[in-house]
Amino acid sequence: NLDPRLQHSFFYPELEEDFGDLTYGRSWEWGEDEAWFRKGARDYYRNNEDYYSEVNYRLIRYADILLRYAEVLNELGNTAEAYQYVDMVRARSNMAPLAEAYPSIGNDQDAFLERLKIERVLELSGESVRWGDLKRWGDLESQAAVDQIAERDPDFNNFEVGKHHRLPIPLSDVQNNPNLDQHPEY
Repeated sequence: NLDPRLQHSFFYPELEEDFGDLTYGRSWEWGEDEAWFRKGARDYYRNNEDYYSEVNYRLIRYADILLRYAEVLNELGNTAEAYQYVDMVRARSNMAPLAEAYPSIGNDQDAFLERLKIERVLELSGESVRWGDLKRWGDLESQAAVDQIAERDPDFNNFEVGKHHRLPIPLSDVQNNPNLDQHPEY
């Protein structure tokens, strides 16, 4: 019951068994707890691994636009209409429509948003959209929410609510501009 998008998102040992994948055309020696991003990898362009890689890295994907639009429709109370845009993303991976795969969601806005969060992670993993998602959803505004994220992502163990939601202004800029004040937490 693996999500088919997983095969195209990560390299890790179980995938070789589950999908029959080979990396660079051969089996790979893996550490027990290792996983590597596959998106943007050029294992299929083995003869051209320089700066001018043939990998066409996309800055924004149509799937991201569709999932964001579904989120907007849900926020506006049009949850039933939002399903079709999530289904367009799922159909690309030959997955069942959302209503069929998760019938318990129905037209519940909160339940739809929770499933949409999972769909975004599965579809867009490693594409640098997660931070914006967490901020937009308000998941960085309370310590309880941050602690819940940190259970799955240890990078958030040192996250301080009210401080780390933005970066400090570079010290040289603050020193060169008397009208500029550093964020008080820094």
